[in-house]
Amino acid sequence: EKLHNKILVIYSSERFFPVAYKWKINFNENTKTMAFCNAFPEMNHNEINGYKFMSKNIIPIFLKNKNDHPQIKRRMEITKKLIGVESINIEMKGDSLLANIFSTIHVGDLVSYYLAKKYGIDPEPVEVVERLKRELK
Repeated sequence: EKLHNKILVIYSSERFFPVAYKWKINFNENTKTMAFCNAFPEMNHNEINGYKFMSKNIIPIFLKNKNDHPQIKRRMEITKKLIGVESINIEMKGDSLLANIFSTIHVGDLVSYYLAKKYGIDPEPVEVVERLKRELK
């Protein structure tokens, strides 16, 4: 419900940036909605400034891992406080690096699927991409 009619911005540590990127792809392709991603600490160098006049239609999603560097964890918490908007925390699950990665990717798959269903969208077809390919021929 919190993601409905929102532009999604997915954040993670650099270590888990491929997972954040996969979430972004899922929302773009499955849900046909705008989503972006970035990693800490890079997000703090410039992007954090964009929240000063940001639209209330944006919701940050923080992919958090218990093994992230303590300074990255601290940056995430301070950033959430400074941007001052509602955000969502996703705590990665699993006892190994691969379990953390694949379980979080799986959650992203499911979230994007059910959000597409909430919009009344079939998540499978990518008509605009197919049209682009045809026109590029």
